[in-house]
Amino acid sequence: MDKQATGLRSPDRQEPQTFDVSPQARSRSSRLARGAVRRRAALTLAVATLGGAGALLGVRLAPDSAFAQTLERVAPLPQVAAVQAQAALDEVPSDLPRARALTLRELSIAPTHAEAWLRLAYIETVQSSDQLSPAANAALKQAYALAPVDAKFATWRLGFILEHWQSADPAVRAFALDEINVLWRETSFRRSMRSLLLTLDNPSGQMALSLRVQALERRAPPAILTP
Repeated sequence: MDKQATGLRSPDRQEPQTFDVSPQARSRSSRLARGAVRRRAALTLAVATLGGAGALLGVRLAPDSAFAQTLERVAPLPQVAAVQAQAALDEVPSDLPRARALTLRELSIAPTHAEAWLRLAYIETVQSSDQLSPAANAALKQAYALAPVDAKFATWRLGFILEHWQSADPAVRAFALDEINVLWRETSFRRSMRSLLLTLDNPSGQMALSLRVQALERRAPPAILTP
């Protein structure tokens, strides 16, 4: 039977496709493109003008807002990913997969952010039944490689490692003890370490810190007064 008579089309014949290329369609497409370019330029200029401070404040106030998502796409800043990752951790319960993904995004933009490596170590540990996994130990070693001594987050870092002393890599333990040695001359750091001794839950970490404090107190020079 003739295929044309049945209304069927031969499988090897393609009907020509037609597209709307009217002046109105071209004008609408052009307006949408120009609008997207203007929005991108305006947001980028705002971030550059404010030094990112105003934009980051908006992200902190609403980390999952449309503004935060747009900023992440248009002007990716490591601080934006950091704020969103912390917000994911602050949820109840914590959204660990999202926090991990955002932390890895932050590190892909700024691999020298030591605090991001510490956050990654924390996330990996929580996801590994509260033990320092190989990934967590690797993240801690990277944080120490970038910032061997840092008073800003030394107390948290040392407390975290001491609470997981048994599963800490020997290199991580050595880094932690060296940091204590260097910062011990600061009065505020001494106070924080003595307070840490009283609050540690891990007996092994508490013993390690106690022995190091005793050794340093026997041979410590006069303390440097710090607020």
